[in-house]
Amino acid sequence: MTGPAHVVIASWPSYTGGTEDMGAGTPATAVRRGRRRASGALECEVLATLRRADTPLTPREVQERLPGALTYCTVVIILRRLHGKRVLTRTPRGRAYAYAAV
Repeated sequence: MTGPAHVVIASWPSYTGGTEDMGAGTPATAVRRGRRRASGALECEVLATLRRADTPLTPREVQERLPGALTYCTVVIILRRLHGKRVLTRTPRGRAYAYAAV
């Protein structure tokens, strides 16, 4: 038999939430730089993107207009949550939905 097994427990890095001011004329939005976004910050960014748009946007179009690198799946989840809260309307467009702010 060999010696006792050693277990290494890794700790998660600590994160702090919050928003950062991005300059004059730009709303204070959370920028991901090794920190988690404040609760609801991503929903606010998505909603602001849809309000700036002239027409309803598909998840791919929203993803392209958002700053940072968000996955398509993350954008779809946020859009579905906002639609469930009745903040957005959606209409079928091809194989996806196009979302617009209420």
